[in-house]
Order: sequence, then structure tokens, then C-alpha cells
Amino acid sequence: MVLSIDPGVNTGWCVWEDKIPREWGCITEPDSNKRAELPQRIKSMVLNLSETLDWVIEKLPLVIIEGTEFWESSSRSRTSARSGSLQFLSMLVGAYCQAFSIWGCNVKVISPRQWKGNMPDKLVRDRANTILAEHGGGLEKVIHTCCAIGIGANHFSYKEFHHVTESERKKKITANKKTSDKIKKARKPRIRFR
Repeated sequence: MVLSIDPGVNTGWCVWEDKIPREWGCITEPDSNKRAELPQRIKSMVLNLSETLDWVIEKLPLVIIEGTEFWESSSRSRTSARSGSLQFLSMLVGAYCQAFSIWGCNVKVISPRQWKGNMPDKLVRDRANTILAEHGGGLEKVIHTCCAIGIGANHFSYKEFHHVTESERKKKITANKKTSDKIKKARKPRIRFR
């Protein structure tokens, strides 16, 4: 079994068994907790996740957690950094890593760039739902849960979430150019009548 997590005030999670999503969901930080001190907020989220997943924690050899990443060119990322949200998220990722390590799980942190690149949320949701449909699951609307499914799908190399690296992209471009050149050479010149 593997657990994939998209952390945040809405933490999406997905439990995988035999490379198939078996259970998934999202925990949400209560509004009353958002006024608490940061350590209390973090502790509350970790406890909430552990209570939600207590049935599976002992069976998990691997937990994959999306880490934080600052995107200089993104106004959303800059706003998140200024507001303190990015710091909260970084601390939450660290707390989840520590908790699952204490519970005996191996933990892997993966950046958003590694598993989805700049794939928009709508596409993440559509692809996650495609995977769920293939395995008899229902439609999932919560983006954080869809991201958790995407993180796991990337780990298991599902084609929907196979992120193309820069070197792979360059190879494809080169191959496409060679194919295009062959097609151009093979085309017969048009005969024009006047």
C-alpha cells in the first residue's frame, strides 16, 4: 500500500493498493482552528489526518507527499509567500513527514514541478477522474483529492500523469522534426497547369 498526500488547509489523500486507488478523501482545517497559533494548527492537522487514516497507517511502506515550491513568475506564489501561507504549508509538510516517519513509514517528498509541471487544475481533475473511472471509482470534485490521486498516479507511472522532462521534450521535438523533414522530402512537387 502507498499513500499519496496533497497537503494544505485542505489536505487531499489517496490510498493505493496494487497500483490502484482504493480510498481517497480530503480533510479540512476547521475555521475555528485558523485563529490558533501556528504550532497548534499544525498539530491539529496532523492529528486529524492520523485519525482519518488510522486504519491504514500500519500497512504503509511508503508515503508520498507533495512538497512546497516557490514559482518566481507566479503572482499566486508570490502572494502566498507574502501572506505566510507558503511558510504554513512548508511547516505542515515537515510535520506530516515527521509524523509518518515516527509511525514507521518511508516518506518521499515530490515537488509540484516533478509530478505535474504546470498542468492546470481542470486537467488534473479530469485526468484523476479518468483514472478513478478506469477502476470503478466515482467522480471526484475536490481538487486537493484529485492532486493526491495525481501524485500517486505519477509515482506508478500512469500515462495521464507522466510528466515529460526537458530532455524527453527535446528528444520528441528532434524526432518530430526528423519525421516532418522526411515527409517534406517524400512529397511530390505539385504540377500546376496554367
